[in-house]
Amino acid sequence: MSTFWNNLSAGYYDKLIINGIDKNRGIQANWHNLTFLEVKKLVTDKNKHLDFACGSGTFIGYYLQQDSVGVDISEKQIEYANTKYNKVGNFITLKEFNEIIKKDSFDVITVLGLFEFISDSEVQKLMEKLKDILNANGKIVITFPSFNKLFDILLSISSSIGNVDYSEEHHKRKDLESLIKIFQDLEFKKIKVSKIINLGIFFSFFNLKLGEKINNFFAKMFNNRFGFLYLIEISN
Repeated sequence: MSTFWNNLSAGYYDKLIINGIDKNRGIQANWHNLTFLEVKKLVTDKNKHLDFACGSGTFIGYYLQQDSVGVDISEKQIEYANTKYNKVGNFITLKEFNEIIKKDSFDVITVLGLFEFISDSEVQKLMEKLKDILNANGKIVITFPSFNKLFDILLSISSSIGNVDYSEEHHKRKDLESLIKIFQDLEFKKIKVSKIINLGIFFSFFNLKLGEKINNFFAKMFNNRFGFLYLIEISN
């Protein structure tokens, strides 16, 4: 784990999102909020669910509130998640996960905001593991940035008004095609790609609900053809 992620304070993203929701404003907070709301539609309370790279547990604890498993490499983020969200999820470190994981364990696996920070070889190795623990009719849900000039502007704004600069961490950024090739090489047969989080997100600076409303309006108008984030669903 890079020093960047190790230096993040415990619960950093959870606090950022919840504080943004409480204040009803914030571009970065609503980025995560709208992402989680979209992904939530793909996870039912009957699914055996794994959130890989769960961070401080916000997606499971605040949005799903079901008996999911959250895994992260950071011990202090897992400790935070277990302290705050232990009643609605089971949070374990990657080391613990590797010791207990079994084949065909999950119906839905979510990997949100990870692949842009790791290399192609690391993506392939991880996907091999996730495929092995995915049930026969299960699916993996992934988010990945649509890197372009507008995204860079959004990233610059986020860095300037926040406490985290991602510029050095995106050095392993890859295009969508390289990811799709990895999925195809692993013989995933169904790959669905759509886009979420559009220009409406900028209005979250004034009000989260306004940002969400305009984001949803643009999404409906353009049928999710434009967006800062790819939402990828893959299955066997």
